[in-house]
Amino acid sequence: MSKPVKVASSAQVKENKPLAVRVDDKKIVLIRYQGQVLAFRDSCPHQGAPLSHGVIKDGRLICMYHGWKFNLSDGSFTGNPQLKLKRFDVREKNGEVFVDVG
Repeated sequence: MSKPVKVASSAQVKENKPLAVRVDDKKIVLIRYQGQVLAFRDSCPHQGAPLSHGVIKDGRLICMYHGWKFNLSDGSFTGNPQLKLKRFDVREKNGEVFVDVG
């Protein structure tokens, strides 16, 4: 298991507003949903569009390019639950957000 990396302050991650961050060569989207910070790969598996440009609605992250919808609960694609976004472990501590990309 790798060491979690500080990626943002807690204040930067607004409710239902995707935030793009980078850890090494990985692009990640942070989302605060119902008070919890979630972290997913910031690339739609359809055509690689940045999900940080998407919108949050009804517990789903919607890709703004082609409308693909991903459940925030587990990253699954609503059209095919077998297809999932890569989800990273997140921890908030002392006003900072840490992500484990390992």
